[in-house]
Amino acid sequence: MRLRCVLLFAAAAAIAVCSADATSMSTTVGERGDEVGAAANRRLRGIDTADELDDEDSEETGAVDLSKHADEVFKVLKLDDGVEDLLANPIMKEWVAYVEKMNKLKPENKVSIFETLIWNYDQATAAKIIGRGARYASTESLANSLRKELIRRWSSANESPAELLKVLKLDEDASSLATNPALGILVDYVNVWNHNNPRQQTTLMNTIITSTKYDDAIVARALEAAKKIKGAKTMALQLQGFQFDRWMEIGYKPKKIVGAVFSTKYTKQEASIARQYKAYYKNQKDVFEELEKLP
Repeated sequence: MRLRCVLLFAAAAAIAVCSADATSMSTTVGERGDEVGAAANRRLRGIDTADELDDEDSEETGAVDLSKHADEVFKVLKLDDGVEDLLANPIMKEWVAYVEKMNKLKPENKVSIFETLIWNYDQATAAKIIGRGARYASTESLANSLRKELIRRWSSANESPAELLKVLKLDEDASSLATNPALGILVDYVNVWNHNNPRQQTTLMNTIITSTKYDDAIVARALEAAKKIKGAKTMALQLQGFQFDRWMEIGYKPKKIVGAVFSTKYTKQEASIARQYKAYYKNQKDVFEELEKLP
């Protein structure tokens, strides 16, 4: 069986993790016709590695200590530069393919794509990368896998939603709530937290209001504005629904919402929010009343 070395094998050679005896042949990144491919080509120019390995030579791939050097390969290819569209980066796809191939060759020395991502980025950036990747069909599968691992990591550490708001830097600017791709992951994690901590159950919106400098008015205005931002409308509407649920649980009536949340001198935007809450309240009232009857 013949194994074709991918681009990343060249990077591994560059940091001397391949066997010195491996057959050397010139390799290139491949013609991509874009800046990413050209940049990688420049970085790898002059690096020699095997293009194909015979059965007897395939053992030499064992010279690549993947668990130790995958992170170094990641850096050689400059995948640690910090871009939210990382998962769609053609070079990232090559790196993922490389890791998956080497994991099959050396299952006893598997490398976690997730751990490499976390190692090179802080959790706030990594969560953004994962959240953004989940929006596109081409990267959705990988993003969802990484999303599960991130939630599993938080759950194992018993991180509270309030703590994660700060870790993900979602407590710094209310206008970023609906635009930050990481928030969708936190939405899912709140459900996991509530399942694991039945005595400390919370909602995302209550956590936002009670654990940050934001009050209901600040959040309501930010979400209303976010509905006009491309790519943020869906999350803004979901969060607005969470906030309206919070108001209903508190007992805010539609007629009193302006005074309770904003002020008597309300703006057109605030009046619009009040009208939307009135419609939401009317639609959800029966549901809430039935829920309140449950033991």
